[in-house]
Amino acid sequence: MDKVRILKRNQSTLTIPKQTKKVWINSREIEEEIPEQTFKGAVFPIGSDDYKNYDFASLTVNDRKLYCTEQLKDECKIIYAGKAYNCQGIVNYGEISELRVYILKRVDEIE
Repeated sequence: MDKVRILKRNQSTLTIPKQTKKVWINSREIEEEIPEQTFKGAVFPIGSDDYKNYDFASLTVNDRKLYCTEQLKDECKIIYAGKAYNCQGIVNYGEISELRVYILKRVDEIE
């Protein structure tokens, strides 16, 4: 697998905020806390090709495209530049490269 290098001038720090999820242990529902995570990625505005190539009729000027090597869960919440986004998976190059490409849909706030 090829190593992917994102140029430092394009790198940004993104944050997945602290979350809780409910799990069942011994027939009891328990809330499990997932700590805040940070990672590096390159964030760019949505380009005209993205409007043509992706089946997201709701793409807006406020949405962004994220290039990173992290495997993110679909619909996970991300904070970038003080703004909240929902992450939507698009392309995983799998065996060719570690690169993953996501669309970040702008939301008003993290729930």
